[in-house]
Amino acid sequence: MPRSPRPGVLMALLAALMTGVSLLGATPATASATASATTSATTSATTSATTGATGPTVTAAPAAVRAAPGLPRVGTCHQLSRRQSQGFSDTKPAVPCSGRHNTRTVAVVRVPGRVDLADFMEVYRAAGPACTRARARVLGSSNLRRSLAPYIFNFFVPTAAQQRRGASWVRCDLAIRGAGDRLISLAEDLTLPAGELPERLSACEDTRGWSVHCGVPHVRRSVGALQVGRAYPSPSTVQRAAARCQRFGAGRYDVGVPDELQWRAGNRVLTCQLHTRR
Repeated sequence: MPRSPRPGVLMALLAALMTGVSLLGATPATASATASATTSATTSATTSATTGATGPTVTAAPAAVRAAPGLPRVGTCHQLSRRQSQGFSDTKPAVPCSGRHNTRTVAVVRVPGRVDLADFMEVYRAAGPACTRARARVLGSSNLRRSLAPYIFNFFVPTAAQQRRGASWVRCDLAIRGAGDRLISLAEDLTLPAGELPERLSACEDTRGWSVHCGVPHVRRSVGALQVGRAYPSPSTVQRAAARCQRFGAGRYDVGVPDELQWRAGNRVLTCQLHTRR
């Protein structure tokens, strides 16, 4: 019998894993830092709670993949309440993207029947790479610029009834979290605009380490990003990057590091997160 994850589990776990590891305490050794500071930073690993998201394509399904009752369509839009956005399945009809909506389906990934859809890590390993690549296609621009945007993923899986009929897919939606964990309305075109990003399209983190747009209370702001090569960054690489963050302005920084799955999918930038308060 198919098992369904408890409501909110996918969203909560995604918030803890999607952007990867944030190395905290990345501040210059001197108490009064300047933009030109080159002193090394101290770091301590912790889990970042941001979520990122995607672009329109349905991945090709291997021959062994099950049938797909209720298969969602890429490019559809949805208007979800906070509770609905934190659920594991979404049965509401799609809404026109030209009207009010707060999530956009950017990838639908058919997964092998052996994937346990009640296990977030299995779902993430199966769908995360395709969703990460889709996010890049939808938002456009560069990795450096996309890392400064607040888009998160919402993952949805088939209902228990659909799973009993053989459905085995993951729907990836892009969304932006605002105050009170409510999702804000999205534009019809999600391509990142040129020039400085407005507050509602700028990435910040709240006291929980969850990604929010910068127009709501926050304690960290993503102010810049760094490229460090193709190899997954070692702790010493991240520590050196923390000192480089001072080019974006003096202050105390954390360094956001994508997890290895996202790194392999092409999200190869480190984000400089300035401690701030609003």
